[in-house]
Amino acid sequence: MNRLSNPTLAWILLGASALTLAALTLFSIYREEKGDAQRRAELIEQQQTRLTEKLASYLSEIQLQTGRSLVAFHQEGLPGKLRQWSQGDPLISDAYPLPPHTDWQPLLHAESPQIIHLESPDAPSALRSGYYQDNKEIALREEGAIEPILFWYFDRQAEPPSWTAGHRIAKGQPMRIVKLDTATLRTAFQTLLAELAIPDLKTEITPATADQENSLSDILPGYALTLTLAPNPDRKLLNTLSYTVVGLTLAIGILCGILIARRTAKERHEALRKTTFVSQISHEFKTPLTNISLYSDLLANEGIPPEKRSKYLDTISRESLRLSELVDNILALNAIESGKKKYKIKELPLHETIEAILADYTPTLQAADMQATWIRLDSPLSVRFDPAALRQILLNLLDNARKYAAAGKQIQISCAQTDRCVLRIEDKGPGIPSHLRQKIFEAFYQKQSTLTEKSPGAGIGLSLSRRMARDCQGELSLDSNYSQGARFLLEIPLA
Repeated sequence: MNRLSNPTLAWILLGASALTLAALTLFSIYREEKGDAQRRAELIEQQQTRLTEKLASYLSEIQLQTGRSLVAFHQEGLPGKLRQWSQGDPLISDAYPLPPHTDWQPLLHAESPQIIHLESPDAPSALRSGYYQDNKEIALREEGAIEPILFWYFDRQAEPPSWTAGHRIAKGQPMRIVKLDTATLRTAFQTLLAELAIPDLKTEITPATADQENSLSDILPGYALTLTLAPNPDRKLLNTLSYTVVGLTLAIGILCGILIARRTAKERHEALRKTTFVSQISHEFKTPLTNISLYSDLLANEGIPPEKRSKYLDTISRESLRLSELVDNILALNAIESGKKKYKIKELPLHETIEAILADYTPTLQAADMQATWIRLDSPLSVRFDPAALRQILLNLLDNARKYAAAGKQIQISCAQTDRCVLRIEDKGPGIPSHLRQKIFEAFYQKQSTLTEKSPGAGIGLSLSRRMARDCQGELSLDSNYSQGARFLLEIPLA
């Protein structure tokens, strides 16, 4: 089972923590919102009941005052007095007498009219006190029987619908009718609500359909009381902050997930390349070791001609050099990655250094039927570089040309001098496709990707060479403008 790297584990823990925090914050917001909604609903319900009771009490007071005024008018000059009353009171939309002997029962359109018998002990004393004695006497003289009544009903057939009150002293006497103005009554209710409502509670009386009517409909039929509780500013700010925290933590969690996915993919890619590297390096070690073992056994035969013995010794020497270079690359890569690589940068004579390196590698090139040419500058040139690193970089570049550009036969090394020394190592091989020009500098990458294609090398030469060049204040790159093969540019600081 593969172990997770420390950075990946850290990203996983951070992402999990962020998502957990976001989930807890959302749950807390949900619970608070649910509790707040329930508290607001309970408060609105309480206020609905309280305000409706206040409006009912207010309407009862209006009805009582209207009834007192209605029964207090004298019979004489009654039409003019009622007309004057309706004109002077904004709550009264109309007041008029009906002819004597009018049956008052058909006037009641409401299902449950309020009927008050003024002579009953249950009648409010405030109404009886306004009942004039001489009105009684007039009724007695004309009919001989007194049956004073006061009734209220909501007249839905009126336009607009209104509360209507009626009063009659006795049969045969004119009936007094008064209608309360619905619009004025609604305005009075709205003013009272504004005074009674708690802070942040918006009250509104609006026309309502049958399915929208509520307890206000018993007071003002056809209308509904709507209550809206404005959000608490502190709560709104807290929710904004909470959602900001959720957004940030979710963003962190998503970012961590992306980074984990990318890092995991990268680690898998690295693991696959390292596995391929191990397989390939084993193959690379096995080939020269097999040759060394084979030719060593052949040398043990005393009957071998001198010319073959010399050839066998050259082969053993060449394969040993190949093994040595391979080991040097692996050790150098390990030292760089572990931070233990040490460089000894000093002044070097460029011409002599390159010639010495070519002299050591010429036998290997000749065995591959290749030739390397060094085009010297007219004057000597000194550079500052680590000699071992320069040797290893050039040997890696020459070895790559031998492996991939053997068909071109030729390798050429030249130098251009600006503010730095730029070595050009070029071959006449097939070149490197454009989509691979950056990948070839990745560790463990090979131009051919599978062992079944019998790709030579271990895939670390170019990556190692570039890192060593940069560590020594230089640079290694591929010349993308060169089209006759592959040309590498090694920049070296001047002495």
